[in-house]
Amino acid sequence: MEISLRPAVESEVPHLSRFLQMAGGGLMDAIYHDLAPGLSVGETMQPRFRNEASCSHYRNSTVAMADGVIAGGMNLHAVMALMSCAV
Repeated sequence: MEISLRPAVESEVPHLSRFLQMAGGGLMDAIYHDLAPGLSVGETMQPRFRNEASCSHYRNSTVAMADGVIAGGMNLHAVMALMSCAV
């Protein structure tokens, strides 16, 4: 199995949203549940990855590819960069 890392692109926002939901251990489900009727928790969280003012913007994310398939994601920042973005 070959694993590689690369910057995330906008079309991967649903994956990034799901990865955050899984990493939250139920916290994201509790916060976002029924916040937007008719949308899943993952769908409700997607705008945060498209909001350029958000630290969660997809351009701040890296995806892990395993044999050409998205296998994981991470959101990384320099500590000082966190002071200039919205949560």
